[in-house]
Amino acid sequence: MNEKLILLLCDYFRKLILNIPDDLDKNQVKEKINDEIKEKIRNRSNGTCELCNNYDSKKIHHIIPNGPATEENLIDLCNHCHDAIHLLLFTFKKWKFPYKPQHFRG
Repeated sequence: MNEKLILLLCDYFRKLILNIPDDLDKNQVKEKINDEIKEKIRNRSNGTCELCNNYDSKKIHHIIPNGPATEENLIDLCNHCHDAIHLLLFTFKKWKFPYKPQHFRG
């Protein structure tokens, strides 16, 4: 893995995990993403995960878990990265559990 990619992943990790406030109201429901915003996010990502750039995107993820459904607070992720982010959010006590990873869903 090259150094540039590692630095990029570190920036994303900081944005998606470490910069999330510790005092989020975990009972607050996240804002629903309307179709216009979904289309803008999908166009921005060109259908590819914005974190790993290796897989087709499947999930539009709220960066601040219960934050607004704005372009700045949303990222298009593949199932692998989406599950990893939720696991890390739980591990760092930033968000609630249980989160059921995609491959365990019926």
